Amino acid sequence: RTILISSVSMSKGLALARTFYLAGHRVIGVDFDTAHFAHSTVPSSGRFSNALNKYYTVATPHGENSQKRYADDMVALVKREGVDLWVCVSGVASTVEDALLKDAVEKETRCRVFQPNPETCEKLHDKWEFIRMVEEAGLRTPVTKLVEEKVEVWNVLKNHPELKFIVKCVELDDVSRADMTLLPQPTTLETERFLSGIEISKNKRWVVQVFINGKEFCTHAVVVRGKVKAFVACPSMEMLMHYEALPKESELSKAMLEFTKRLVGTLEGGKMTGQVSFDFLVDGLDEIKLFPIECNPRTHTAVVLLTEQPRQLANAYLSLLDEPELPSNRGHDMDISTIMHPTYPRRSFYWIGHDIVADIVLPILHMMALKETPWNCVKSVVWFLVRVFTWKETTFEVWDPLPWWWLYHVYCPWIFVTSLITGRRWSRVNVSTTRVF
Repeated sequence: RTILISSVSMSKGLALARTFYLAGHRVIGVDFDTAHFAHSTVPSSGRFSNALNKYYTVATPHGENSQKRYADDMVALVKREGVDLWVCVSGVASTVEDALLKDAVEKETRCRVFQPNPETCEKLHDKWEFIRMVEEAGLRTPVTKLVEEKVEVWNVLKNHPELKFIVKCVELDDVSRADMTLLPQPTTLETERFLSGIEISKNKRWVVQVFINGKEFCTHAVVVRGKVKAFVACPSMEMLMHYEALPKESELSKAMLEFTKRLVGTLEGGKMTGQVSFDFLVDGLDEIKLFPIECNPRTHTAVVLLTEQPRQLANAYLSLLDEPELPSNRGHDMDISTIMHPTYPRRSFYWIGHDIVADIVLPILHMMALKETPWNCVKSVVWFLVRVFTWKETTFEVWDPLPWWWLYHVYCPWIFVTSLITGRRWSRVNVSTTRVF
């Protein structure tokens, strides 16, 4: 089969490209023609992977004209290469664009597109619409209110004086996404000062959501015609750079899988195909109480936890090409009616470039500035060494080392050079997605 994987610049795209290659398929890689930061034209690390039979760049869909060029580029590419399956590894800003392309690609070619419909993507991505969908499915949700004026925030705080809340922008907002300021603040003046610093309007909507003091988890699911074919759950955080899968036998993993099954069963008449990931807060120890807080209707980086079984994972996606009424005749290596989980013993994943900075460089600088104790600095270095010797570096493969080398020795350094040349400010670099915040 010929498989098209988009966004091989990201670790999740590269991981899926390698998965299909190891499963014996021909893989075509594609990236946008500009990088995520300051429209730098430096090639992505994924283009140098041995897993790719061919590599293309396409127009970046950031305006009406470029969206049309993107659609034309993708349809022409699918026709030229005779693609059987396009697995969309969409970014936050391109999820809906890929979904809109689905109908055009499937009408004009024999290629199938592994992506939900545009309406599904929009509703799942919208923090308010997602909560409403969960409620309609009869599942538990945290107290959440949509606000389009600042006075509405005050009304929520007044109506629930016993609760603490956080506010989250419904639309994409990299600046506010990490802000976990609790409301109300200790004084009314402090609450007013915080609210004065954010824009709330009909064009920039927010949700006020109850603060749950629990652990955060995320999931990734491969769904074909409303059925979960592959699933993994793992601990999460705001910028997740360490991935450790929960055992599939754990009650927590089972609860999140059951939630996923029930919700996707309500989407598109129970026939949705695509990749979905959910973020949960878990409250309670004796009784598991799941509170879904967000959904990403696209590939989650947690998919790397499933790549230890490349043929089985590839077959989970390829089951879309089977006629629904007929059993598969390709001789799959597993019973596709069962849900694929990570292997046991499970491997944990990290990115060495991130950990060198986070666990070695910064602790040493903080210690030199007397902001960190020597003992804590030593512990940080020891944990770094533990990961190096016992975990899996996500980007590196012995048989495919060049993407790893290019990422850390060319791509990331060029981001810093670009920032100096252009004067663009940044605070964080996510080496797994190559996004700059």
